Amino acid sequence: MSRQRKKKEVTPISSAGLITYYEEDISNVKVSPGLAVFLSILLTSIVILLNVGIIRI
Repeated sequence: MSRQRKKKEVTPISSAGLITYYEEDISNVKVSPGLAVFLSILLTSIVILLNVGIIRI
């Protein structure tokens, strides 16, 4: 293969470069990964405690 052929990017035939994805940050809400993990563990434990019957509402 020639060098030009190796460097050429291959795009999907269906889109052919017509679709452009932007990685702009639209939201002003910033959540750190540690906080997201903590909140998901907290929510999961609350749901488990509610199902077991330890916490009653």
